Amino acid sequence: MQKTNASKRIALVEKPDYRIDLEYGSVDGKDYAILHLPVVNRFTKSVYLDIKIVVENIWEFLSDIHYKDMFCAILKENEVTKKFASRIGFVYLGDDAEYSVYQYKEFK
Repeated sequence: MQKTNASKRIALVEKPDYRIDLEYGSVDGKDYAILHLPVVNRFTKSVYLDIKIVVENIWEFLSDIHYKDMFCAILKENEVTKKFASRIGFVYLGDDAEYSVYQYKEFK
C-alpha cells in the first residue's frame, strides 16, 4: 500500500505574461516536485527565455535539496503550452485523467 502525504501547491512565480505553480509532496517516502504552467499569456522569445531561466533556477534549487526529478503537468487540451514545455527542457512521459505529464531534462 502506498503511503502518500497530501500534496501542496503554491504560486511560485507570477509575472504579467505567465505564472508557475509548484506542487510538492511525497509518495512512499519519495519526494516529488511538479511545476504547473496554468497561465501563459504570450509565447514570445523574451517570455521563452525568461521561463527557461526560471525553470533552470528552480531545478538547481530542487537538486541542491536532493530532489531527483522535476515534473511538469499541463492540461491535456492545452497543446500550445505542451509544445512550449518541450522547448524549455521537459520530455513527455504520458497522460493521466486531466494532465499531460513531462519530466525535466537539463540541457547540457
